[in-house]
Amino acid sequence: LTEGVVLEPTLVEATVLFLDIRHFTDFSESHTPQEVLTLLNDLWGLLVLIVRLHGWHPNKFLGDGLLRVGIEIHTGSLTAGTVGGGGRLEFTVLGNAVNTAARIESATKQTGTAILLSAVTASALREPRNLTEHPSIELKGKSEPLVLYSVPTPAHAFHTGEPNFHDAN
Repeated sequence: LTEGVVLEPTLVEATVLFLDIRHFTDFSESHTPQEVLTLLNDLWGLLVLIVRLHGWHPNKFLGDGLLRVGIEIHTGSLTAGTVGGGGRLEFTVLGNAVNTAARIESATKQTGTAILLSAVTASALREPRNLTEHPSIELKGKSEPLVLYSVPTPAHAFHTGEPNFHDAN
């Protein structure tokens, strides 16, 4: 990113975090587009702040809901660079590490856990605490099943009610 607008493709070792926001269709059916956009901007504003505080880079804003989240994390080699044409460029990351992180998302639904790490990411942690190993899970498009670890989350961290991002509680 320090190279400016056009970034030559660069192979890097990185950790990819996907945050899948659940039940977006249901939420958007019962709220105005303005309410949905306001809530999304409130959420992303908070999450981008956290991401940047850790020296990371938020790449894309994608979502599939607003009532619960699933977080999927995988570490591996990826290519970072700009892609596009016709006067429109976008920074992106591509590669098996990105695809694997995205595929782990479905496993959060299978396991009923909010946060899943790949074994590669779990082994890279400086202080792995209270991780629960899950049996190998087959992921769509992956030739080998993956061992995944869940991270314990407080019961109040992922509630089922409508969120209020302005509430300090």
